[in-house]
Amino acid sequence: MSKRPGVSSFYLGVDRLGGPISTTYLNAAINYRMSQKWAASLSNSYDLADRRNIGQELGISRIGESFIWTLKLSNNQSKKDWGIGLNVLPIFIYNNEKFEEDILGFGQM
Repeated sequence: MSKRPGVSSFYLGVDRLGGPISTTYLNAAINYRMSQKWAASLSNSYDLADRRNIGQELGISRIGESFIWTLKLSNNQSKKDWGIGLNVLPIFIYNNEKFEEDILGFGQM
């Protein structure tokens, strides 16, 4: 994981599942704060064992005074499924010091 506090974060990792479902995934995610009011995110998962793309997610967030509005588009190729989601998050329930780290993924290293 690499972070530029308040600006961006990047994650690249390998996850391994064992048990009834046994596989290894490569996951990547990028979060970028475009301005004080806008942020974007992109993530992708790839199955290393089966050598196939699992899915992607693209999101854009509008950061207001009271709420964060997030629109996300997702593609799950393993299930041949597309989705769209709208998330409305009230900001006032979060501690301001932890806000960027917890919600937007831009916290201190």
